Amino acid sequence: MKERKAPDHTPAVKPVEKIELSEKHIKLRIVLVILLIVAALCAFAAAILFWRSTDAGWRQIAASTGETNCSGEFIFFYEISEGGLKGTEELEAVSAAYGEAAVKAYRLFEPSVRFEGMRNLASVNSAPNQTVTVDETLYNALELVQRFDVRLLYYAPVYALYDSLFYSLNDELAAEYDPYRSEGTAELVARIAGFVNDGESICLELLGEGKVRLKVSEEYTSFLHMNGFAAEDGTLTYLDFFFLRNAFAIDLIAEHMTAAGFTRGQISSLDGYSRVLKDGGAFSMDVYDASEEGVWLAGKMTGEGAVSAVRLRSHSVGTSGTGHFYTFADGKTAHPYIDTEDGLYKSCIGDLIAYSRGTGCAEIVLSLMPVYTAETFDVGKTEALKEQGIRSVYCLGREVCCTGSDVELTAFSYDDRVYTCLLYTSDAADD
Repeated sequence: MKERKAPDHTPAVKPVEKIELSEKHIKLRIVLVILLIVAALCAFAAAILFWRSTDAGWRQIAASTGETNCSGEFIFFYEISEGGLKGTEELEAVSAAYGEAAVKAYRLFEPSVRFEGMRNLASVNSAPNQTVTVDETLYNALELVQRFDVRLLYYAPVYALYDSLFYSLNDELAAEYDPYRSEGTAELVARIAGFVNDGESICLELLGEGKVRLKVSEEYTSFLHMNGFAAEDGTLTYLDFFFLRNAFAIDLIAEHMTAAGFTRGQISSLDGYSRVLKDGGAFSMDVYDASEEGVWLAGKMTGEGAVSAVRLRSHSVGTSGTGHFYTFADGKTAHPYIDTEDGLYKSCIGDLIAYSRGTGCAEIVLSLMPVYTAETFDVGKTEALKEQGIRSVYCLGREVCCTGSDVELTAFSYDDRVYTCLLYTSDAADD
């Protein structure tokens, strides 16, 4: 047999031709490549510049910090002075300063959580009958509250009940925490009010140089434990700023931003506190006619320049309401403003605004509380507040009223109701 060869499947490949590149214009080619690279880099830099640029004008500011802070309670607008990269640098600086202030305000007035390196309100609550040195800003806040001779801070257990009320998911749950709808809660609030006001069960002593001592009786402590007010670790919260907390926080933030040189801003809280900084420009606030019949937008207050303003209200219109109010299906709204005599939330007028050119929000709200929680609304008391530099704006009947002459009022009209403006003031009194 003849030997058979395996078939050859090797493809036929053409011989490789060597092509010689021309060596002419080598320098020109190198220059062109360099120009292309430079052009690409310029385009990339322009894109980065565009991405990093900030337009001049008003911007909403977010707190630049990785720490837990209170900025979620506020809306802060600031006017950036110029555009481009300088505007971006200014925006970042404002955000960083805001972040620092928001972290400090959150930690300082926190009643139940302590933080390393800071003596806050929780430090006082965790050491009853002991002397504690606190942060200077907190000491000043405690001093201001005591100056008004009110016992608002001592109602922490009642605030815990109201907090549960405001965060309730339905009317049935909310009613369990409302002293006007639950006999058990009403009795509990009355017992706490008795301890708060007897002068012996709980008392905060300010000793000077940042030192404080919270005196608490064994009977009151036992009562709170027996009624389930202790945390899992057994600690109790005796003191709480509650609705005053954002007032002190916004004052701290405003002062911090001003000290850092950022004065073209306006900041407001979800529960009715506002600060316009030194160069913050024009401002406005809606004025509501609120009663059991409903809530109507009655007018508007406008002004310009630095101002502190506080709105107390027994309705949740114009706010998210979460954590600060609860409106039942029958239209009645539970709010945080209590009478220190009995711990019950009260209001004699549906919507009351007070503002000042030289006083912070904390002092305004402390001055306003006796007016707002009284049995009946007394126009004379709002006039008396002018001696403290505090002006009031409110709707009474169909009249939008103001005790100041440094703002403008606009009254609104509807088919079924017409509002007019009324000034309870004189130039001499406002000087």
